[in-house]
Amino acid sequence: IKNNINVVKLVPGFFELIIDFLFTGKIKKIILGGEKLNVEIINKLYNVYAQSNVDCDFKIYDEYGPTESTVGMCYSQVYHNNNHSIGKQYYNCKAYILDEQLQPLPIGAVGELYIGGVGLARGYLNRPDLTAERFMANPFEIGTRMYQTGDLVRWRFDGNLEYIGRNDFQVKIRGHRIELAEIESILASYEGIKQNAVLAREHIDKEDKSKYLVGYYVSDG
Repeated sequence: IKNNINVVKLVPGFFELIIDFLFTGKIKKIILGGEKLNVEIINKLYNVYAQSNVDCDFKIYDEYGPTESTVGMCYSQVYHNNNHSIGKQYYNCKAYILDEQLQPLPIGAVGELYIGGVGLARGYLNRPDLTAERFMANPFEIGTRMYQTGDLVRWRFDGNLEYIGRNDFQVKIRGHRIELAEIESILASYEGIKQNAVLAREHIDKEDKSKYLVGYYVSDG
């Protein structure tokens, strides 16, 4: 407010915490990314603006893209009561939906998302093994590379990408990547734990869809 900010870019979890501070009429653009959007919260924002005397001249965008693509590689505008997608790629980014044989899939078929373009990272610092595993030569554009995201998506008929989920046990909480298997490995090292499993649960409150971790275990006794 003090600096007359009119564009904000936030992780959805943080956006939900400060949503009441956005009712100033000065915010014109809200860009969200890093984790799944809570549609109820988005609708709440639109409803509050609609019922107030504040000029409702703002736009909300959902931006998708892992850090390996320099954060954002596609986006979509989020409307009131709209079943939105993760959108279309930026003009200098490439999106490929491929099967296990790295063959392109048709519209509507679910496959893994591979990304390329000028924003692609060179690899992981001091991790040549992981770099070789996730980054590869792009067979669709010779001389370039693409990154295997682990995200399952599909093309919509309107040319937008629809996010389905993960093909592994990685989850995102408040914008942070969490490997559930790593936590399970640590729990297994504790004396007295025979078996364990870690899951990401979602709060049941419509206005709080944030995730939290729950650990289950079987003791030796």
